[in-house]
This record gives sequence, C-alpha cells and structure tokens, in this order.
Amino acid sequence: MEKFKTLRDVFIKIFIVSFAIMIIACLISFLGYDLIAGMLESTFDIESDDLCQDIIIIFGIWKLIIIQFSLVPAIVFHWMSRTKADN
Repeated sequence: MEKFKTLRDVFIKIFIVSFAIMIIACLISFLGYDLIAGMLESTFDIESDDLCQDIIIIFGIWKLIIIQFSLVPAIVFHWMSRTKADN
C-alpha cells in the first residue's frame, strides 16, 4: 500500500512540473510569437499561419500526453491506495 502512495506522489509531482513547464512554454510562445515567427520565416521559410497551427497542435498533443501519462496514473494509484486501505 505504501508503494501505491509513493507512486501516486511521484505521478502527481510529474504532472505538476509538466503542467508548469507547459504554462511557461505557452507564455513564451504567446509573448514572443512575433520574434519566433520572424526567425522561423527567415530561417526555415515557414509562414506565420502554419506556425500558429503547428503551435496549437503541439500544445494540444502535449496536454494529452501530460494527462494520459501522469494525471491518469496518479488518479489510479490514489484510487488503488484508498481501496487497499479500506480492506
């Protein structure tokens, strides 16, 4: 049972750190969009509209990965530790 609580705590910490990094990345991409778009347009010949769609897709996939691989296991281990404690 202690193992479930430890794993739950690890997954919760992973979720919090990943979510914080994603928020920081969102703020950086939002506040520095013009600078980033200018650099990528001149370097890689990417249009601004394509970059905007790519950023939205990347953050959407990132959010799904964070939820699927850190929040869901944390909830499962929390549920398992509570179920084991009741028995």
